[in-house]
Amino acid sequence: MPSGSARSVRPTASPALAWGAGTLATLLALWIVATSVTGIVPARVLPSPVAVVQRAAVLVATPFSGATLEGHAVASLTRSCVCTRSAISRNAASPAICP
Repeated sequence: MPSGSARSVRPTASPALAWGAGTLATLLALWIVATSVTGIVPARVLPSPVAVVQRAAVLVATPFSGATLEGHAVASLTRSCVCTRSAISRNAASPAICP
């Protein structure tokens, strides 16, 4: 395109992004229809999206088993990082263990 052109080119979203967004929207719609609209799936098997969001809000604010949801997430990530670091250092020290 010549540099003096008055036309502007807009970037377009990649097809993969569109497919991903469409897939998530379809799954959410199916979840809502199966649980809230028709009641095909009982709430004890698969709670509705609204129930999941409400429960998540309660878990963020109210401690359970000694910590809030954030505290449990931090503990899990800490364990994961420690184990990954340990595995990397063991593999670096003796590469024959994990070829």
